[in-house]
Amino acid sequence: DSHAPYNKNLRPKCDLPRFNVSDVDRIVWQFVRDMLSDPAMLTSGLEEARSRQDSRLAPLRQRKEIIESLLRENGEQTERLVDLFMIEAVPKEVLVERQKRLNDTAHKLKDELHLLDEQLSAEQANAAHVVELAEYANKVAGGLERIESDLNAKKLILQRLGIRVILDIEDGKKVIYIHTEILGQEAVRIA
Repeated sequence: DSHAPYNKNLRPKCDLPRFNVSDVDRIVWQFVRDMLSDPAMLTSGLEEARSRQDSRLAPLRQRKEIIESLLRENGEQTERLVDLFMIEAVPKEVLVERQKRLNDTAHKLKDELHLLDEQLSAEQANAAHVVELAEYANKVAGGLERIESDLNAKKLILQRLGIRVILDIEDGKKVIYIHTEILGQEAVRIA
Protein backbone atom coordinates (compact mmCIF):
# COMPACT_ATOMS: atom_id res chain seq x y z
CA ASP A 1 0.00 0.00 0.00
CA SER A 2 1.44 3.33 -1.05
CA HIS A 3 -0.43 5.27 1.65
CA ALA A 4 1.01 5.51 5.14
CA PRO A 5 -1.46 4.91 7.97
CA TYR A 6 -2.84 8.03 9.65
CA ASN A 7 -0.98 9.00 12.82
CA LYS A 8 -2.73 11.69 14.83
CA ASN A 9 0.50 12.43 16.76
CA LEU A 10 2.28 13.59 13.63
CA ARG A 11 1.42 17.17 12.79
CA PRO A 12 2.94 19.26 10.05
CA LYS A 13 5.45 21.78 11.31
CA CYS A 14 4.40 25.39 10.89
CA ASP A 15 7.16 27.99 10.66
CA LEU A 16 4.83 30.98 10.72
CA PRO A 17 5.25 33.32 13.68
CA ARG A 18 2.62 33.19 16.35
CA PHE A 19 0.50 36.13 17.41
CA ASN A 20 -0.52 36.32 21.04
CA VAL A 21 -4.32 36.43 21.05
CA SER A 22 -4.45 38.55 24.21
CA ASP A 23 -2.10 41.11 22.65
CA VAL A 24 -4.10 41.22 19.43
CA ASP A 25 -7.40 41.57 21.36
CA ARG A 26 -5.95 44.36 23.49
CA ILE A 27 -4.53 46.26 20.48
CA VAL A 28 -7.71 45.93 18.42
CA TRP A 29 -9.95 46.94 21.31
CA GLN A 30 -7.70 49.95 22.08
CA PHE A 31 -7.96 50.99 18.45
CA VAL A 32 -11.76 50.70 18.58
CA ARG A 33 -11.92 52.58 21.91
CA ASP A 34 -9.78 55.36 20.49
CA MET A 35 -11.99 55.55 17.42
CA LEU A 36 -15.22 55.56 19.42
CA SER A 37 -13.89 58.08 21.93
CA ASP A 38 -12.87 60.59 19.29
CA PRO A 39 -15.87 62.22 17.54
CA ALA A 40 -13.50 64.16 15.28
CA MET A 41 -11.92 60.89 14.13
CA LEU A 42 -15.36 59.45 13.38
CA THR A 43 -16.41 62.57 11.49
CA SER A 44 -13.15 62.62 9.55
CA GLY A 45 -13.48 58.90 8.82
CA LEU A 46 -17.03 59.37 7.59
CA GLU A 47 -15.92 62.19 5.30
CA GLU A 48 -13.07 60.04 3.97
CA ALA A 49 -15.49 57.14 3.41
CA ARG A 50 -17.73 59.47 1.40
CA SER A 51 -14.73 60.71 -0.56
CA ARG A 52 -13.64 57.12 -1.32
CA GLN A 53 -17.16 56.34 -2.44
CA ASP A 54 -17.33 59.43 -4.65
CA SER A 55 -14.05 58.34 -6.26
CA ARG A 56 -15.45 54.85 -6.89
CA LEU A 57 -18.74 56.22 -8.24
CA ALA A 58 -17.37 58.93 -10.54
CA PRO A 59 -16.55 56.54 -13.43
CA LEU A 60 -19.92 54.79 -13.04
CA ARG A 61 -21.79 58.12 -13.15
CA GLN A 62 -19.77 59.24 -16.18
CA ARG A 63 -20.50 55.98 -17.99
CA LYS A 64 -24.20 56.34 -17.14
CA GLU A 65 -24.25 59.84 -18.68
CA ILE A 66 -22.54 58.50 -21.81
CA ILE A 67 -25.03 55.64 -22.14
CA GLU A 68 -28.00 57.96 -21.65
CA SER A 69 -26.58 60.25 -24.35
CA LEU A 70 -26.06 57.28 -26.68
CA LEU A 71 -29.63 56.13 -26.08
CA ARG A 72 -30.96 59.60 -26.95
CA GLU A 73 -28.80 59.64 -30.09
CA ASN A 74 -30.03 56.15 -30.97
CA GLY A 75 -33.63 57.30 -30.66
CA GLU A 76 -32.95 60.34 -32.85
CA GLN A 77 -31.32 58.11 -35.49
CA THR A 78 -34.38 55.84 -35.44
CA GLU A 79 -36.68 58.85 -35.96
CA ARG A 80 -34.54 60.15 -38.85
CA LEU A 81 -34.51 56.70 -40.41
CA VAL A 82 -38.30 56.46 -40.26
CA ASP A 83 -38.60 60.00 -41.68
CA LEU A 84 -36.31 59.06 -44.58
CA PHE A 85 -38.38 55.95 -45.23
CA MET A 86 -41.59 58.00 -45.19
CA ILE A 87 -40.30 60.32 -47.91
CA GLU A 88 -39.07 57.26 -49.82
CA ALA A 89 -35.41 58.23 -49.52
CA VAL A 90 -34.55 54.84 -48.00
CA PRO A 91 -35.72 51.45 -49.32
CA LYS A 92 -37.63 49.17 -46.96
CA GLU A 93 -34.78 46.61 -46.81
CA VAL A 94 -32.35 49.31 -45.62
CA LEU A 95 -34.91 50.53 -43.09
CA VAL A 96 -35.41 47.02 -41.67
CA GLU A 97 -31.67 46.28 -41.50
CA ARG A 98 -30.74 49.61 -39.88
CA GLN A 99 -33.73 49.49 -37.54
CA LYS A 100 -32.60 46.07 -36.34
CA ARG A 101 -29.07 47.35 -35.66
CA LEU A 102 -30.40 50.39 -33.83
CA ASN A 103 -32.75 48.23 -31.76
CA ASP A 104 -29.94 45.78 -30.90
CA THR A 105 -27.71 48.66 -29.86
CA ALA A 106 -30.47 50.23 -27.78
CA HIS A 107 -31.14 46.89 -26.08
CA LYS A 108 -27.45 46.46 -25.16
CA LEU A 109 -27.23 50.03 -23.90
CA LYS A 110 -30.36 49.59 -21.77
CA ASP A 111 -28.93 46.38 -20.29
CA GLU A 112 -25.70 48.16 -19.39
CA LEU A 113 -27.66 51.10 -17.97
CA HIS A 114 -29.66 48.69 -15.81
CA LEU A 115 -26.44 47.14 -14.45
CA LEU A 116 -24.99 50.57 -13.73
CA ASP A 117 -28.16 51.59 -11.90
CA GLU A 118 -27.90 48.43 -9.78
CA GLN A 119 -24.27 49.20 -8.95
CA LEU A 120 -25.07 52.80 -8.07
CA SER A 121 -28.01 51.71 -5.88
CA ALA A 122 -25.79 49.21 -4.07
CA GLU A 123 -23.18 51.92 -3.45
CA GLN A 124 -25.86 54.27 -2.12
CA ALA A 125 -27.05 51.54 0.23
CA ASN A 126 -23.44 51.04 1.32
CA ALA A 127 -23.11 54.78 2.00
CA ALA A 128 -26.26 54.68 4.11
CA HIS A 129 -24.82 51.69 5.98
CA VAL A 130 -21.61 53.61 6.76
CA VAL A 131 -23.70 56.51 8.11
CA GLU A 132 -25.65 54.05 10.28
CA LEU A 133 -22.36 52.62 11.57
CA ALA A 134 -21.13 56.11 12.46
CA GLU A 135 -24.39 56.82 14.31
CA TYR A 136 -24.08 53.50 16.14
CA ALA A 137 -20.46 54.29 17.02
CA ASN A 138 -21.49 57.65 18.46
CA LYS A 139 -24.22 55.98 20.52
CA VAL A 140 -21.90 53.25 21.85
CA ALA A 141 -19.09 55.68 22.67
CA GLY A 142 -20.87 56.91 25.81
CA GLY A 143 -20.95 53.48 27.44
CA LEU A 144 -17.42 52.20 26.83
CA GLU A 145 -16.45 52.08 30.52
CA ARG A 146 -19.45 49.88 31.36
CA ILE A 147 -18.51 47.23 28.80
CA GLU A 148 -14.74 47.20 29.38
CA SER A 149 -14.87 43.80 31.08
CA ASP A 150 -17.76 42.38 29.04
CA LEU A 151 -16.21 40.24 26.29
CA ASN A 152 -19.58 39.51 24.66
CA ALA A 153 -20.45 43.21 24.45
CA LYS A 154 -17.05 43.96 22.90
CA LYS A 155 -17.54 41.16 20.39
CA LEU A 156 -20.98 42.51 19.48
CA ILE A 157 -19.58 46.01 18.96
CA LEU A 158 -16.73 44.69 16.79
CA GLN A 159 -19.19 42.70 14.68
CA ARG A 160 -21.67 45.57 14.39
CA LEU A 161 -18.91 47.97 13.32
CA GLY A 162 -17.66 45.44 10.76
CA ILE A 163 -14.15 45.34 12.22
CA ARG A 164 -11.88 42.99 10.26
CA VAL A 165 -8.36 42.11 11.33
CA ILE A 166 -5.53 40.76 9.20
CA LEU A 167 -2.34 39.48 10.80
CA ASP A 168 0.77 39.76 8.68
CA ILE A 169 4.57 39.86 8.73
CA GLU A 170 6.33 42.75 7.00
CA ASP A 171 10.07 43.23 7.05
CA GLY A 172 10.27 40.59 9.76
CA LYS A 173 7.87 42.48 12.04
CA LYS A 174 4.37 41.49 13.07
CA VAL A 175 1.67 43.79 11.74
CA ILE A 176 -2.02 43.95 12.55
CA TYR A 177 -4.23 45.49 9.87
CA ILE A 178 -7.49 46.72 11.33
CA HIS A 179 -10.18 47.54 8.79
CA THR A 180 -13.35 49.46 9.55
CA GLU A 181 -15.95 50.59 7.05
CA ILE A 182 -15.86 54.03 8.62
CA LEU A 183 -12.11 54.63 8.76
CA GLY A 184 -10.80 52.26 6.13
CA GLN A 185 -7.66 50.35 7.03
CA GLU A 186 -5.06 51.11 9.69
CA ALA A 187 -1.83 49.21 10.34
CA VAL A 188 -0.46 48.63 13.83
CA ARG A 189 3.06 47.21 14.16
CA ILE A 190 3.83 45.04 17.15
CA ALA A 191 7.12 43.60 18.34
